[in-house]
Amino acid sequence: MEMTPTEFELLTKKLFEEEINRKFGEKIIIDHQKVFKTNDGYTYKTDLSFKILVGGLEYLNIIECKYWNDFVGRNVINSVQSMIADLKA
Repeated sequence: MEMTPTEFELLTKKLFEEEINRKFGEKIIIDHQKVFKTNDGYTYKTDLSFKILVGGLEYLNIIECKYWNDFVGRNVINSVQSMIADLKA
């Protein structure tokens, strides 16, 4: 049975939460389809995102899930790179 993109995102969320919580020893919730708005007015919706506090610094992490039958194109990679830069993730 084939998975939908949303099912793939939710499976990835579950696996990452289990691994992160095991490694950090605390409950970290990963958000699904969270919308961020930058100071410049741009809006981004991430597949998955979470924040962690390490050494007194907060880090925003985003995960873009691509469940495709082909390679991810350069335009998608550039778009994700722009989102990372704009969100300071």
